[in-house]
Amino acid sequence: MLRYIHKEYGLNQELINGIQFYQRYSFCEGDPYFPSDKFYRGVLHLREGESHQVQMKYDIFAQQLVVGYTDYGNRYNQVIIDSIRIDSFQIGKYLFKKLDISGFKPMFYQVYTSGQVSCFIHWTKRMVPASFRGLYTHRFSDPDGYFFLMYRGKVQSFDNRKTLFSILPEAIQFDLKKYLRQQKIRISGASIDEIEGLIYFIDKKLELQPNH
Repeated sequence: MLRYIHKEYGLNQELINGIQFYQRYSFCEGDPYFPSDKFYRGVLHLREGESHQVQMKYDIFAQQLVVGYTDYGNRYNQVIIDSIRIDSFQIGKYLFKKLDISGFKPMFYQVYTSGQVSCFIHWTKRMVPASFRGLYTHRFSDPDGYFFLMYRGKVQSFDNRKTLFSILPEAIQFDLKKYLRQQKIRISGASIDEIEGLIYFIDKKLELQPNH
């Protein structure tokens, strides 16, 4: 990765296809990152190839991937990689791929698969006015997820229980309603752990269905 950055951008970090990172959110309470404001080691797939053990964090407000590295002068730097060059990346256990699901434009989606079903999640955060005047004029919202389920080769969006049930066989819906009620899961506003648990549960119920 270090060789790529220096080859692409030069030792002075004047970015040709990206921009030098700088702190843009000092007026805003909270942070724009997923899953949190820290660097995760992971795999970055660029058009130029694959790099491992890359330090990355994902700004879901600006939809930008920030890469941290140490240059030849032993100086620590952060750069924003041009999203056009990114095919996929994995930060910690979270895998993101650039996909055109909505038909609008390619975007980064977290991909979570359990057996027969896959969930694609486009994460965002909003910047909203701060509730009280003080050090910050704005704050970042909690993460918002836009969910898509792939079942039997078809990808469909869901944002509540009704749209989720419309995708799945009627035979598992009673148990699914019970699970959602017991876990107190509200699809709109669900956390990543809740969604991963839900997808795992759905797959296990599908496995029990005859001729499935």
